[in-house]
Amino acid sequence: MENRLLHRTVDMLFTVDSPWDVWRICVRADATFSELGLGLVRQRRTCATCRQDAALLSGRRPIGHPDLARCGCPYEWARAMRAPEAEPQWPPFRLAVAVCKPGAPTARIASELARTHVILDHVTRTLTVADTRRMYPDAYGAAFIADRDAYLGSGPSEVLILRQRPNMAIAPKQVKTAIRTQVGTGRLRNHLHMPDNPAEALCDIAHLAGPEVLTNLYEEHERGRAEPRLAFYRAVLGAGASRPDGRRPG
Repeated sequence: MENRLLHRTVDMLFTVDSPWDVWRICVRADATFSELGLGLVRQRRTCATCRQDAALLSGRRPIGHPDLARCGCPYEWARAMRAPEAEPQWPPFRLAVAVCKPGAPTARIASELARTHVILDHVTRTLTVADTRRMYPDAYGAAFIADRDAYLGSGPSEVLILRQRPNMAIAPKQVKTAIRTQVGTGRLRNHLHMPDNPAEALCDIAHLAGPEVLTNLYEEHERGRAEPRLAFYRAVLGAGASRPDGRRPG
C-alpha cells in the first residue's frame, strides 16, 4: 500500500504460506495481484485447486470470493488467519480508522477514541455486502458470512478517520480492545471495527473515505516517515527472515 502511494513497484520477491494470503491482500486493497506487483510471490502450501482459484479470483476486477463448497482450504486458512498469536510490533503509524457499527454507542466510542487520537474526518454510510466482504474477506463459513452481512448492513455506520496524538505510543489493537471491553462485545456484534496494522488502515481509509482522502492524509501525516517502515517490511519479508513478532515465517 505504501509503495502504491509512493508510486513505486514492489521491489522484492517474498514467500507466503498460502495463495489465499495474496488473494486477501488483493481484496483489502481492491486491486489485482498484477496491479500490486504480486505476480512473483512464492507459496509454501500448494493445493492445486486453491492455486487456480486464488489466481483467477485475484487477477480480475472486481476481486472475486471463493466457493467454500469447492474446496475446504479457504475455510481452514481463514481460521488460521485469526488464530491467537504474539502481537507484531508494527512500525509507528499515525493514521487510523474506526467504524462504529450499526447500533453502536457512537458518541461514547468517539469520546474514548479522542483520548488517544484526533478525529480528522467523520463519514456516515450504510455498508453494502460488497463493503463487508472487502473489509472481512477471511470468514468462517456461509452461515457466519450471511449473519455478518445482515448485521453490518442493517443500518448506518459511522466512519471516523483518526490521527494518533503526539507522544502517544499505543497500538490500535490495544485501543480497540479496551473500547470493546467497555461497550460490550461479542464475536460478531462488537460495535467497533479498527484495523490492527498500518496496511489495513490504509486500505480502510481508501475504501470508506475515498482514495483522494487517503492520498491527502498520507502526504500530510505519513509520507515523510515511509522509508524506515519500508525497510522494516523488506527485512521481515526477505528470504529466511523472521516475522515482526520474532517467529519464523510459516
